[in-house]
Amino acid sequence: MKFRNLYTWTMALGVTLALSCGQQDNNDPNASTASIIAELDKSTLDKNLTTRFFVIGYAHGLGNQFFDAAVSKARKLKEAYPNDQFVFLRNRENGDTSDLNAVKSLGVKIVSFDASKLQSSTLLNTLDTFPRIGSLDFFAHSGAHAGIGLESGYGENRLGMRTPELVKLKDNFIKGAFVSINGCNSALTLAPFLSKIWGVPVSGSLTSTDFQQLHTDKFWYFNNPGQFPAGGWAKSNAASYLAPKACAQGSCYRMKPDNHPYNGSWGDFKAGGLSFYKTFCNYDGDQNECLKTMAKSLVGYPTMTNIKTKSDGTPNNRTAFENALVDFLCPINPKTNLWAECRGKLRESVITGNQVYSPFNGNALECDLKSCNVKLVCKLDANGTAIPGTCNLEAPKNNSPKAIVQEYQRYLLGFDLLNR
Repeated sequence: MKFRNLYTWTMALGVTLALSCGQQDNNDPNASTASIIAELDKSTLDKNLTTRFFVIGYAHGLGNQFFDAAVSKARKLKEAYPNDQFVFLRNRENGDTSDLNAVKSLGVKIVSFDASKLQSSTLLNTLDTFPRIGSLDFFAHSGAHAGIGLESGYGENRLGMRTPELVKLKDNFIKGAFVSINGCNSALTLAPFLSKIWGVPVSGSLTSTDFQQLHTDKFWYFNNPGQFPAGGWAKSNAASYLAPKACAQGSCYRMKPDNHPYNGSWGDFKAGGLSFYKTFCNYDGDQNECLKTMAKSLVGYPTMTNIKTKSDGTPNNRTAFENALVDFLCPINPKTNLWAECRGKLRESVITGNQVYSPFNGNALECDLKSCNVKLVCKLDANGTAIPGTCNLEAPKNNSPKAIVQEYQRYLLGFDLLNR
């Protein structure tokens, strides 16, 4: 195999992009331009409504968990934005009966389906027909260099930094819109990149991610053997929502970064990471507006506390907001008191002003709203694609980690700015 030179990406670099801005001619919002199009409550779409999209990529042996997590988040956001529409774009992976039943099993309504692949060009064309995008959430595998896995494979089957025409969506996002990428290592390069291209806050992971479920003890745990206590999983969720919702209808799954550096098919990223989804506002603009959007985005993340909101989706109870924020940021281990320790350190930082703390089981990266102090290095094949197993990170040893405390304080400031 012929190798190109090492690929190196430093997050602190500015990004300049020149892409085609061609528009799609098809304005029918119900057109089958993605494999499965569905809506949370209805079988038709209105392109003039503010729309919140959930893109579900290939699962590769993970069953319906990406979709479960997406629906759980959609149901949370629906409470804050009852007049918006909530649209799922999902790939076809297991055949008509299996795929469609997986969608219907959670009470979600099918709008259209066909045999096409959910590729980056068709995804962007579909999104571009909606002029009022309120949020965009990706639930899929991802690679720091390869991008988001819409389908198995590379090229058009991924959405990443080399995807043409990304910039065409910039004007479709409404004020206060946000994006999340829930797959592994999605913030090492792609989240700050898309934030710069689209001009909205984008969150992602700086390590591997996995699925958590709500337990009967009311905490959320990773559902792998040894990572949850005895007692069983909850059957309904009365904590995250305004009214209890059955887990079987999609309300008890979420995704969260692991509390250790990534070590997987792309390489060993032992140089660093973070145990929470990091948000970037990598564009020129009012930083306070970024912080306010961060605070509003937390409303959609299922936690052990329901965040009540005003009619415009603004969170308005600081105690509930802070409780949810702790759950969003802090890692949990059923065999230790790590979660309680993290909560205590975060709250203590407000009193003492001390920002030095990290619960991450590894070297904690330092980040601001633009970038992190990390460099991704990979060998590339002749097509410019990272070769699995050849990637690693370069980051300095961090003896005074502040990232999680600073992110905690950003969200709280955003809440306070919204409620002045």
